[in-house]
Amino acid sequence: MTAKQNGKEEINLEKHGVHLLMSDISTETVTPTIEWILKNSLMEDPFPILTLYICSPGGELPAAFALIDAIKGSPIPVRTIGIGEVCSAGLLIFIAGEPGERILTPNTLILSHQFCLLYTSDAADDTPCVDLGGRRII
Repeated sequence: MTAKQNGKEEINLEKHGVHLLMSDISTETVTPTIEWILKNSLMEDPFPILTLYICSPGGELPAAFALIDAIKGSPIPVRTIGIGEVCSAGLLIFIAGEPGERILTPNTLILSHQFCLLYTSDAADDTPCVDLGGRRII
C-alpha cells in the first residue's frame, strides 16, 4: 500500500524489504536497522532477501558489531549496497552482507583503516603484525 504525499504516491521501502542506513554509526542509528532485521526475521512470510543501503562515514565500533551480529545471525540473507561513502565502521557493516550480494555503486567512496591480524608469541619480544591489506576483502 502506498501513501499520498503532495498528490504523489509514496512507496514504503520497508514493505519491499529495503532499509536505508545513511548516517554515522552509533547505537541510536543502528537500532532501527537491527529492529528491521529482527522484525523481518519473525515474519510469517519473510522476504527471500533483505536489502540494506549504506552511506556512512563510519562511527562507533560496538554499534557496528551489534549490527554485524544481527546481519550474520539473520535467517534471511542481507544484501548490502554501498552508495555515496562507505567508510570505516560502515565498511565493516557493508562487508558483513551476504557473499555475492555486496554491491558498490560506481561513485561510492570507500575508506578503510589498515587491516591487521595480531598474534602473540613467547618466542618474540615484538608482537608481529600480518598485513591483510593485500587480500581482497570484498
